Amino acid sequence: MRWLIIGLLLVAMPAQAQMPTTLDALKAAAQQEGSLNAVWSDSILGGGDVAQQHEAKFDAFAGSKIKLKFSPGPEVAREGNILFTELQAGQPASSDIYIGAAAQVQPLIAGGMFQTISWQTLLPARITAQDVERGGQVMRIQTGISGITYNTDLMPNPPALIEDYLKPEFRGKIASTPYAGGYDILAANDLWGPAKTLDFVKKLSPQLAGLMRCGDVERIATGEFPALVMDCISNSAITWHDRGAPVGFIIPRDVAQRRYYYIGIPRHAQHPAAAALFAVYLMTPEGQSLMWDTTKIDLDSLAGSHIAETIAKARASGIVFHDITVDWWEQHPEIDKTKPELIKALNKQ
Repeated sequence: MRWLIIGLLLVAMPAQAQMPTTLDALKAAAQQEGSLNAVWSDSILGGGDVAQQHEAKFDAFAGSKIKLKFSPGPEVAREGNILFTELQAGQPASSDIYIGAAAQVQPLIAGGMFQTISWQTLLPARITAQDVERGGQVMRIQTGISGITYNTDLMPNPPALIEDYLKPEFRGKIASTPYAGGYDILAANDLWGPAKTLDFVKKLSPQLAGLMRCGDVERIATGEFPALVMDCISNSAITWHDRGAPVGFIIPRDVAQRRYYYIGIPRHAQHPAAAALFAVYLMTPEGQSLMWDTTKIDLDSLAGSHIAETIAKARASGIVFHDITVDWWEQHPEIDKTKPELIKALNKQ
């Protein structure tokens, strides 16, 4: 996706309307707009039933009815391309918000897609400088932890090191993703680097029993695959575990990753004030609580965070996390150069 955006940086960008810098003024502007178009993937904020719950809590936060027009979206990279293509064509955005991780957000920032918003002044009791990146173009709303999802009946004692899955006893007992989820980060020069990462993935490929998507944890729960090495983030594993399924999740000690999911308001949003207000709502205790209750993901920097407890326990055991931020991703172009080779290696299994 990075190549697509960078090749089109000379596109004239629409001027940004002045966004209110106080919560009361933002509420008034959002109420005047009256509605919000929102597209997101089910794995990010849930499906239509969850969108209805968010709408009810959002209305309570806004103090009036703001119609949330939700549409289920594709995976986040494709949704970002859709919005950027609309921006290039001078068309209004099909979604007033965009949610994605650093890998998807960074090239969109480079392409000038997002409005700059004074997030901290809108909710100073909750939003701090560490939650906002690139001068207010994007704000963190969720924290994801990459790791290994496994069937607790079939693999009761999974290895704590990712490299241990190359051992002969795991041949034909693990799955991975067709898009190298979790492995792309390792190709960064300050982690494993491209050569070691590609060598590992080439050795891992013959070990695999098959490929599956992140989030398809039912395939682990039913025993089709004893383990997914690696899963994108832990939320689906937690969801299935809480349902009583034999599913567990561990953080590999040698490749622990903390990934952030960001929200941004496109410059061509049709309802920018309502979109910004919805983003602020997601940072409230009510918004964060609903995210956790429905999709088992929240932001670890906020008081009351559940994922923060998991991170704290991991750190207490000696695990060191690598934080995948927008700035970090931009500083590692070698990842995008290596990822096609990783995908090719995995898909040869």
